[in-house]
Amino acid sequence: MRIERLRVQNFRSFREIDIQLPAWGAVVGANASGKSNFVQVFRFLRDVVSEGFENAISLQGGVDYLRNMRIGAHMPLQVELSAIVPLPSSESRPPVEARLDYSLEIRFAKRGRQYKVAREECRLEPVDPHPDASLLALHGVRRENTIKWLHLPKVVRGFRSGTPLSSKEPIPADTSILRIYWGFLQVLWGRTSPLVEIYDFDPKLMKRAVPLGGRAVLEEDGSNLPVVLREILSHKETRHELLTLLGRFLPFVSNMGVQNMVDRSVLLQLYERYLPDQPIPSLLLSDGTVQLVALIVALWVAPASRRSVVIVEEPDRNLHPHLIEQLVALFREISDRRQILFTTHNPEVVRHTPVENLLLVSRDEEGFSVISRPASNEQVQHFLKGEMGLDELFVENLLGA
Repeated sequence: MRIERLRVQNFRSFREIDIQLPAWGAVVGANASGKSNFVQVFRFLRDVVSEGFENAISLQGGVDYLRNMRIGAHMPLQVELSAIVPLPSSESRPPVEARLDYSLEIRFAKRGRQYKVAREECRLEPVDPHPDASLLALHGVRRENTIKWLHLPKVVRGFRSGTPLSSKEPIPADTSILRIYWGFLQVLWGRTSPLVEIYDFDPKLMKRAVPLGGRAVLEEDGSNLPVVLREILSHKETRHELLTLLGRFLPFVSNMGVQNMVDRSVLLQLYERYLPDQPIPSLLLSDGTVQLVALIVALWVAPASRRSVVIVEEPDRNLHPHLIEQLVALFREISDRRQILFTTHNPEVVRHTPVENLLLVSRDEEGFSVISRPASNEQVQHFLKGEMGLDELFVENLLGA
């Protein structure tokens, strides 16, 4: 899936967001400008799909921290997104793309922490004319916490026959229409995939031994990395892919493994070409090495069949500047099959990122966070025509000039 446009109103430090998103991009800005709050928009949408409205709002800290503190209840929270999602192909039918348009409006009580889902609408339609268009088209509307109308067709023959979906089944009031439609897409794909994956890796946690019975899907902080690697390394194809990609960054790495501990926990270990028979436990590895392993696992190896948007907080953390260009090149390659956004404070990352792929978060005169595309700023373009580079503009805080 690729989100093309995102519009948000009254969310955390933002009064309004209205931005066209690139296939891959770096989110930059000064400290406390609102980068983390921008990421929280995607986390909120992810939680709406997986947890329902009540939990999604609670995970944001409740109503008081979900909406902008200055605006408060005077303005509803609105979210609109337009995305392109792939539909499966077959021998007789070429790949089909559909447009997913989603809008949500949450209104707040003037007093207290009460809220209501005043409006929610979701529409899914093939982008190009298609013989099954009428069967594939999905449309759902919610008004005042009640789903008024929901069209969920039987799954089209040739996509995944014999799996009907019906709007006659009872739908919990807290369930989002977006969750229902995302579930429909996963039925078509024949695989599970979260709406958004967000990662903020902690190398200290990834170096520890973890219980063997941990989750097989990589956690947001990467804390269960050894468990995920255990499955990846058990298959010849994914093992080769992981080691090949890691070799682009760390050519001295010859192999990787997972050590089984006596307490039924597992620990990451690495082999170098200089000592091929002597494993190095993760506790002795550098933070940057473990960070690279987690990045490759999360972005390339483990979720090769997923359709979700990926967001990574400061992926360049703990990495030597020499590796940054290769990291940005990897993001560019990934964008052919998955949309990826990442935050950074590193001028070296900015230097290797085209201006068209930069998103700048800053504060306006009233203190609200705003997000913009420096590529559309005439003054920035004027600077770039001179002798200043993007990294210099970023360091001098001139990307929003």
